[in-house]
Amino acid sequence: MMKMTMKKLGFCALLIITVCSCDPLRVVQVTNLSNNEIEIVTDFPTKRVIEKDSVGTYQERFIVENDINKIKEQYKNIQIDTVSDNLIIKLQPYQKYFLARRFGGLSKIIPNDLNYSRLSIYTLTDTIIARDKNEIIDLFDNPKTKYIKETDKKYIFTDLKRWRNIVIRE
Repeated sequence: MMKMTMKKLGFCALLIITVCSCDPLRVVQVTNLSNNEIEIVTDFPTKRVIEKDSVGTYQERFIVENDINKIKEQYKNIQIDTVSDNLIIKLQPYQKYFLARRFGGLSKIIPNDLNYSRLSIYTLTDTIIARDKNEIIDLFDNPKTKYIKETDKKYIFTDLKRWRNIVIRE
């Protein structure tokens, strides 16, 4: 009886430390909850880095990650191709693709958190287009693509201000 209580207490303490951390994880993902394959077309991801320049000041720089083999290595079960400057991701039913994964700040997800600057999602019956980062963020609350707790909870971990989902259904 005492062991079980200590395990629960340890788990609760770990959960509280994780939630109250100064650098929470920020995540944005597209999840295919339809019964058909969907296709995502986007640009190559950009990574934000902060480096010290020759004068000693820290500068923010964006690096385009256009190494397709490195991207494919991160997502072994997802079909990823390129055409010109476009990255084409094909998601099978119940697969997900991360648009952002980074640490930082206690506030909600902002456009600079996203690794992609545009997004097009093609399904059998619909096309969803976001021309910039702000439009991608608008998809969180779009009735077509927003997370619905009652139906999506058994397939998707969570949806909070620092963890957002773009859900594709049919």
